[in-house]
Amino acid sequence: MRDAWAELPGVDCPQDGSDGRAGIISVPTSMDPKTYTRSYARTGHYDRVKSRPNYFILTGHKATKINFATHGKTITATGVSIVSRYDNKSLVTVLGRKEIVLSAGSIHSPQILQRSGIGARATLHAANISQVLELPGVGQNFHDHPWFYSPTYQCKFP
Repeated sequence: MRDAWAELPGVDCPQDGSDGRAGIISVPTSMDPKTYTRSYARTGHYDRVKSRPNYFILTGHKATKINFATHGKTITATGVSIVSRYDNKSLVTVLGRKEIVLSAGSIHSPQILQRSGIGARATLHAANISQVLELPGVGQNFHDHPWFYSPTYQCKFP
């Protein structure tokens, strides 16, 4: 189908759908190609690691900030500040021993990074946040993409 679209005049087919150009691209889905079931955080991650003794899920809380230590030009994440969803006054810091993994989705990941001091200088300054790392792309270029849905048919034969 992609090759057929590419033959049409004026239709761009960029190799990478993330390079900012409009056109026909391949979009990976969240569906398991073998079972045709949707993959999400539980099936894609949790089910494989839930029995590990060093794995713990704390529900009813949200991350508000990643805490950093700086040693010269080296910046290291040391922990995460969290707050109860039911009581915004109960701020707690959870320390990490090896690494901190941020996986809060396309909206909340940049928000947490910016609240932690990572982002464009002007954005952080306007929010009165001390900058830890200048990274201008954080929180930028978020928009919905035009989408072409291909026709779908139900067949009555096996």
